[in-house]
Formats: sequence, C-alpha cells, structure tokens
Amino acid sequence: LLNIYYFDYFDDNYIYYSNSLLSLFLDYDYHSIPSRLIGYEYFGKEEMSANNGYLSDGYSNFGVFGILFVFIVTSFVFKSFYKYKLQPKFTGIIFVTFYAFQGSALVTSFITHGVLLLLILLALFQKDMDY
Repeated sequence: LLNIYYFDYFDDNYIYYSNSLLSLFLDYDYHSIPSRLIGYEYFGKEEMSANNGYLSDGYSNFGVFGILFVFIVTSFVFKSFYKYKLQPKFTGIIFVTFYAFQGSALVTSFITHGVLLLLILLALFQKDMDY
C-alpha cells in the first residue's frame, strides 16, 4: 500500500535526490522528508514517518528510471555477495542487507544501515572466487 501511495504522490513530481545526495545542487521543494510527507498526506500524521523500501524511493526520485537505477545498484550488491567466498555462517549478512533495502531508501541503506561499510569490508577481507 505504501508503494502505491509513494507512486501516487510523486507521480511526475520527482525530487531527484534533492533531499539527500544532490542537496548541494538542487532545492528540495517540500517542508519535510518524503516519508513524513506520505505519513501526513495519506494518514494525517506527519510524525508517522511512512518509510518504504528502495523501489518507492527510486520512483520518488526519478520515476521508472529511478526504479531501474536502484534495481541495478542493489543487484550489484547482491552479486558481490556471490562473488566472494562467504562461509555459511555469514548468510545473515545477506538477509540483513535485503531487509535494509526492503525497508529503507537506497542512500539510507548504504550510509546508515552499513551496506557501504559491508562492501568495503568484503573487498578487504574476502577472496574472489575463481570463475
């Protein structure tokens, strides 16, 4: 349901990462962050902070192209898990990363939820698989 609300609210009214990555270059036209906008618009409570996943975040930023972009980025992340020889005891990492993407914006997942740090640590401490 939240995906539909995000798609409806930001349809042809994209924010182009003006609330995060490109905030130095673009003006953000809203009084609050997207999750609080949706909370206020559809539930009457701005403090609700209706967070949603990477697909609706992609759509709110660049429409269908944003969905394609976040899909490619997240695919790269999961492909990197396959690339490295992770022992079975580390399968929880894959679950936590998927959960972060599923419930948060792309930039939030990378910075706040540690996906970027995880990719760096994998590159430093794991060996490439031989193809």
